[in-house]
Amino acid sequence: MRLILSTVALTIGLLGALSPVLAQEPIPCEKPLSESDITDLLQAGVLEERIREYVTACGVEFVLTSEIETRLRALGASEELIAAIREKGPIPCEKPLNEQDITELLQ
Repeated sequence: MRLILSTVALTIGLLGALSPVLAQEPIPCEKPLSESDITDLLQAGVLEERIREYVTACGVEFVLTSEIETRLRALGASEELIAAIREKGPIPCEKPLNEQDITELLQ
């Protein structure tokens, strides 16, 4: 799995670096990006602008916690990338739903 993600990251990086025209091609999204996807892209040296394009187009499947933000910044994520992740991620739930909340929603 890591080999596949590394290959994808390398391919994305090469496409982003080869030509501004290629970087404007539509971004295929199979699913929102995971923290692991973004980590792999940063570690593979993919241009951050290209990572932001993927985040903007595909979204992310995780809530950006302070712990995750610290890990991504340690890998070189800029404020712009962090802001894109925060904007495109799911909205954190203030409190878990209880049985009564779920019953009310289903009615």
